Amino acid sequence: MGLPVPEELKDLIVSWFEAHDYEDIHLYLKEIEGEDPEDPNQEYDIRYEINLIAEKVSQASVFIWISREGYIGIGIEKVRNVEKRVGKRIYGRSKRAFIYGREPATGSSAGVLALLKVVSDGEVLLCYQHIPMLLFPKIGITKETAKYLVQHGYPSLRDFRIITKETDSNPNILRYEPWK
Repeated sequence: MGLPVPEELKDLIVSWFEAHDYEDIHLYLKEIEGEDPEDPNQEYDIRYEINLIAEKVSQASVFIWISREGYIGIGIEKVRNVEKRVGKRIYGRSKRAFIYGREPATGSSAGVLALLKVVSDGEVLLCYQHIPMLLFPKIGITKETAKYLVQHGYPSLRDFRIITKETDSNPNILRYEPWK
């Protein structure tokens, strides 16, 4: 299986979003011609940047980059939103950094749509450890959600925290709300 065609993947994501008619999630699409003036040191030849931004910190935002070659990068939730939600500062990380991030790599259209479904259905969790002055956040998913992502071609689960149902009562695990 080859890489997705960038324009087709962009159109598929935009169509998927528009079909759901979300009220508190906003889509921002940026088409990049040539070098991105906002990121002149970029390592990847990004063609499209698609940001699905939640109005509420209780809902996860998703950031997608598609390179001219069809490589796909994913970011879920920014540090600054987690700090607002938890009420604690994350030291040593930029506020623009992502809690879950995957550099542009091989992927499939089906895998991207599966991830969007998981996030939009509220099947991702904010997991964190807190010790004085330090907060260590990570995006978590259940074993069932991990299985769903793999079945639908999502390429890598290594940066997610896979949790069991028993941890749902843990005060350091917060479920993101579904998109509305």
